[in-house]
Amino acid sequence: MHDGSLDCCGTCWFNSNNRNQEEKKESKTVFCTIRNFKIHNGFTLFCANHPSYNSNMINVPIGSVFAKSGYGKPQEHKFLFHSPDNERIRTKLVKVLNEISVDYEFHKFSETLVNEELIKQLALFKEQRAIEGLLKIIAIDLDTIKDLKVQNRVIMLIGLSINALMEISQGEQLSMIEKFISRGLESFPEQAYNQQHDRFASIRYFTIESLKFSKSNKAIELLIKAQQDPNTYVNQLVLEILIEKFEIS
Repeated sequence: MHDGSLDCCGTCWFNSNNRNQEEKKESKTVFCTIRNFKIHNGFTLFCANHPSYNSNMINVPIGSVFAKSGYGKPQEHKFLFHSPDNERIRTKLVKVLNEISVDYEFHKFSETLVNEELIKQLALFKEQRAIEGLLKIIAIDLDTIKDLKVQNRVIMLIGLSINALMEISQGEQLSMIEKFISRGLESFPEQAYNQQHDRFASIRYFTIESLKFSKSNKAIELLIKAQQDPNTYVNQLVLEILIEKFEIS
């Protein structure tokens, strides 16, 4: 059933049913022209290639396909399947990664935002050519971004890039991300931490999470140091990784 969303397969320019009439006559099957899967109910399916997010009409799959669960429910996108993998897709995604700008238009939160999805996809591909672009992203100076909406988006972008760097390099980029282990805490005077005002907690969270890709003693040292993090969610993650990954309680 149509749920009223406009950013779905049903309205996408890569839906074969939305092409010109001559092309539609050649096939009665509705399918995604870049992912090559049959579309049975396009108004419940979503991905980052939709024009709502993909204004440059990038014509290779960007990230995963999601489905919305039911009519009238809150906006929930559930994972369906990953992007296909081939050299053409990898090369294009690396090119797009290297062209990422922090001046992009702000969108409401969604699992299907282009930049975020392509970073996650390159991490899944373990694509070594992405490392250079990811290093450029984590080097962005957040203090120079005055628009808070854009800054929040870039914080998420940096966090995902930290995780992707460590996953792709299997922990070899540890020296490049360890500076984020206490990012933002320096702005709070001693004994005056306020979790609601902690705007950089997500960067620390991603940094902690990325340490699971390292087997080094340095990673353990950073986790032990991060046990002092006053953020509830970050601190809980530290404990989980120490126990599950390094068997330290």
